[in-house]
Amino acid sequence: MPDAITIDEFFGEHFLIYLPKDIVSGDFYWTSSRIETDGSTTVIIACADCTGHGVPGAFMSIVAMNLLEKAIHSEKLQHPSDVLNFITNGIHKLLRHSDSNSELRDGMDIALCSLNRKHGKLEYAGARNSLVYISEGKLCELKGNKHFIGDAIGVNNFKGYSNHHVNLSKNDTIYMFSDGYADQFNGINRKKFMTSRLKELLHKNSHKSMETQGEIILHAHFEWKQNQPQVDDILVLGIKV
Repeated sequence: MPDAITIDEFFGEHFLIYLPKDIVSGDFYWTSSRIETDGSTTVIIACADCTGHGVPGAFMSIVAMNLLEKAIHSEKLQHPSDVLNFITNGIHKLLRHSDSNSELRDGMDIALCSLNRKHGKLEYAGARNSLVYISEGKLCELKGNKHFIGDAIGVNNFKGYSNHHVNLSKNDTIYMFSDGYADQFNGINRKKFMTSRLKELLHKNSHKSMETQGEIILHAHFEWKQNQPQVDDILVLGIKV
């Protein structure tokens, strides 16, 4: 996965919370970039949650990252939706999913976006994972398609992943996350944290520095979890435009 120097170069002001449940993880973050014809830079960012955690999840992460590399650098795909369509076909072929009567459910949930800060242009596509952004104090959510990567092949009437376009302004913030943070049980009555509470936390603190936001979100996780074991891999990424 990208090292700290690469993340700082691509993301600028950001926070990253990455807490594998085991030594290796089924969640991963990935980034790349391309130079546009006008000389501006577009950064491609993925936050993904592969089937399982530990070694099975890590195996799927390797497969998915290789397909991301191929889609962006070999196939030169421009739009996040085209990348997701390419990956789901690739996973289908590599793991030999049957169109019917298959018990294999390998795949991943993913939020994938491209961000051009110079033009304030954001493109996003997702498989069950949303992208949240805060602009002018308002929280908005771009929702992904309901089929996970690897599940869409053979689904009736599925015509591919949808692409979303948003224009952002300087100091707007975007957030991507897997379900591990929201699915954590607390130490009192074993209730889940829930995505709605995470979005409320992001919205409430969005005016603060990204570093401070990350500290608040990490502290809230440990305060909620208390003595309960971590139930899943956790990945939360926040980026200031």
